[in-house]
Amino acid sequence: MDITFSEVQKKLGYTFSEPALLDVALTHKSFRHLNGLSYDNEKLEFLGDVVLALVVSETLMKALPDVDEGHLTKRRASLVNQSVLAAVAEEQGFVDHLRVQQDGFQSSKRIEACMVEAILGAIYLDGGLAPCRSVVEKWLSNRISDASHEPFEEDFKSRLQEIVQKQHKMPPTYRLVAETGPQHDRLFEVELALPEGGVFRGVGKSKKKAEHEAAQAALREQAVKKEAK
Repeated sequence: MDITFSEVQKKLGYTFSEPALLDVALTHKSFRHLNGLSYDNEKLEFLGDVVLALVVSETLMKALPDVDEGHLTKRRASLVNQSVLAAVAEEQGFVDHLRVQQDGFQSSKRIEACMVEAILGAIYLDGGLAPCRSVVEKWLSNRISDASHEPFEEDFKSRLQEIVQKQHKMPPTYRLVAETGPQHDRLFEVELALPEGGVFRGVGKSKKKAEHEAAQAALREQAVKKEAK
């Protein structure tokens, strides 16, 4: 057996019945073009992406049984993105075994992340879902645990828009009214106007955060008015 395959399988804690699948998973299309091969890892990446989403979704549902679908989706996105998967490739030592064109070719986070998904796709074809669960747990267990204990930041802007749209058939409007501070430490002030005439302001390190603050202020006033009735 190729020493690369042996080392990768040891790092995975999984032995392939069909080592050729691992060969494909480690092969970038640049290496295929250079060496006249008939395969690369793009289709396995496609499959692995779906398997990863399934396993992480299942894990999050068990870890966070009382959390709604929207928040679960955000948690999953924070765990299966390119940066996280590229970090997994580095941490697990897979990058050293990626087969790419050598002369003048530079790998990237995207290529490394795709390789991780391709490896997972190969494991699924070789052994089914059970070993995929074990491997993903090994890769992401600490990150999943951290994500499960992070406080949720409520999406005040979406919540306000839903309420206002339902009541007035038109959305609230946001307008940037001030931008202050040095280039590296800007502060943004946003004005939020409601269809019925209410105006609220929010300040933040980005326009998005300022809009979030303004929407929170509007929702807070609506809650006070509701309690006063």
